[in-house]
Amino acid sequence: MSPFIRLLVLGLFLCLPRAVMAQPPEVLRLVANEWEPYTGANILNKGLASDIVATALRRAGYDVNLQIVPWTRALKGVESGNYHGIIAAWYSKERERHMAFGRPYLTNDLVLFKRSIDKIPYVKLMDLQPYTIGVVRDYAYGDEFDGSAQLKKKPALDLRTNLVRLSNHLIDLFPEDRFVVKHLLNSKYPEYSGKIDFLDKPLSQRTLHMTISKKTMGYDKIVADFNRELQAMKAEGLLEKLIEKHNLNF
Repeated sequence: MSPFIRLLVLGLFLCLPRAVMAQPPEVLRLVANEWEPYTGANILNKGLASDIVATALRRAGYDVNLQIVPWTRALKGVESGNYHGIIAAWYSKERERHMAFGRPYLTNDLVLFKRSIDKIPYVKLMDLQPYTIGVVRDYAYGDEFDGSAQLKKKPALDLRTNLVRLSNHLIDLFPEDRFVVKHLLNSKYPEYSGKIDFLDKPLSQRTLHMTISKKTMGYDKIVADFNRELQAMKAEGLLEKLIEKHNLNF
């Protein structure tokens, strides 16, 4: 090939639109850890979060291959580009160095559960001083709650202990993710269904995101496509329908 032809070809290549040069993969290898009911190997459509993200991406024209792996492997795999993205992650500046974040599609509400028959006013944290609150050992509930010495906290080994204690009037409240408790009531502890509900004001909230590795070709297009379809799904009421399908409404 003559030098002139080589330069012409190179010039044409450089003039190609960025979107053409950086087409994303047709099949997205996404990962999630075991975090029922949001993600999991043995639940409906691998969890609510998996269902929402996969639905949005398939509507945008992508095939989705989802694997459930330990969280550390998921995080490192996406950072290195071995996987294309993570189904469900909380935002952090550190993670944004390696991943592009889609718009939030769910909110993780950490709420205070109580007996259905009890009326407990709660506007600020100090309103809870009269009550005994069950907590799971070594679980972080937020700096203000964890650091408060005025609250009466009763440690437990697991969530089931708090469910039993609440039912038997040994504690008055316990904090937990709203969907996590509903899933456990559905799948393992139906005897407590209808006997507990939660206070309207969340103890804390964090938004849940889909991420795409910045080493994935066309990662910005994938995120834009996801955001577009997510917005359409919300407008159609499809997110609420998916929550109902997974039986996670109280």
